[in-house]
This record gives sequence, C-alpha cells and structure tokens, in this order.
Amino acid sequence: MQQAVGFCWQFPNATQIKNNIPKRVLYDQLDANQALKQLFVEQVEDIVWTNIFSPRTLNINTTDDVPELNVITIRLRQAELAINVLEALDKAMPRQVIWQLQKPVGETDNIAQCYIACYKHKAENGKWQCSDYFKSPWVLQNLSEIRPLPIATDTKLLYQAMLKALLPLEANIKPQENMAEITARLANLAELEKKITAIRAKLAKEKQFNRKVTLNQELNHLLAKREEYN
Repeated sequence: MQQAVGFCWQFPNATQIKNNIPKRVLYDQLDANQALKQLFVEQVEDIVWTNIFSPRTLNINTTDDVPELNVITIRLRQAELAINVLEALDKAMPRQVIWQLQKPVGETDNIAQCYIACYKHKAENGKWQCSDYFKSPWVLQNLSEIRPLPIATDTKLLYQAMLKALLPLEANIKPQENMAEITARLANLAELEKKITAIRAKLAKEKQFNRKVTLNQELNHLLAKREEYN
C-alpha cells in the first residue's frame, strides 16, 4: 500500500513527561522469552514515555474508551523494529499508545522518525484488542513537514484522528467513518486479497475448461465484493 507523506507532529510542551522505561522492567511485565529479549537487545537503544494527552496536560475532555492518550518513543539500534516487539509492548500496556520510532542516519547527527500504532480498544469481555499496525513513512526530523496535533474535543477523537493520519492512501477513508469501521473494512479487504490471489494462482494452473469457468465466476464475485469495500 502507498503511504501518505511523512511528517512530524509538534506536541505541546505541557504534554511532555520524558520518563525512561527500563528494559528489565518490561521483561518482567512481558514475561519475555529469550528470543524476545534478544530482539530488544539487538534493536532497541532505549524507550522513553514522552507525552500524555489528557485533561491534565491539554485542553481536552476525557472519555471512558480513551482515558488518556500516550506517546512513547523508541530509539532504535537497527533500521526497523520487529512487529512482535510492538505487539508484546501493546499487550503489556493497558492504555492507548502512539509509538514514535527514531533511528540515526549513517554517521551523521541526523535522526529519522516515524509513527506506528494499532487501533487498540477494549472488547465487551474487557480484554484489549489490537488491529494491524499503521505506520507513517520515515522522514528526517530536520526536513520533515511539521504538523500540529489534530483538533479534537476529547481524547477518543484525538486518538482516532492521529491513527487516521497513519493510514495508507488506499484506505480511502469515508466521511464520519470511525477506526472500528475502518479496521474491520481493511481486515476484510486483506482477507479478500488473499482469496483473490489464491484463485488467480489456481486459474494459471487449471487445464479443464469447466473448472476454469467456475474459478472465473468465483474470482469475479470476489472482485465485485472488493469494490464494495473500497
């Protein structure tokens, strides 16, 4: 999927906290196995809780769904962060987080940055559920477009607006569509794409005419369904 243009948000000073999160504390909370610990050692320099968006720090109302919104910065030792590291972190944290990834660029003092997050919410059974992750493109901090925080009256609307800024262009966000609806639609699209790819592979190998007709009918049905989701 094609990504939107990279950017950096300018967070209000009043939201800054800058609390270091020791890896050893995370290991205990995550019940991390040796493989996960090794990923932390190889890929993560440090983790800093940098911003909180709540009525205490911002002129905004709170909601039961999103009592506060957090920004946590992960400085990397490598070019990318394994997605299972983020998944483990999100599972261990009972709060919504926008992850800010930073990494050095070559031997220079330049820092590249991006944002990544999943849509995280509580299900009816009270357990946290996480969607797939959405990520902005990497950009150099000193050359990026600087954006203010999205305008929102409460923490839930702010969370949704920040997540929408990370969505790929192909997401085709519809007016008034919320993140629950967007993530469900994108998940259905991803499942359809898998089925379409599988049927096309079968068609390429199929020799029997009658079977090809049936497969083409199935393919056309799935393609029409895909258009409904777009």
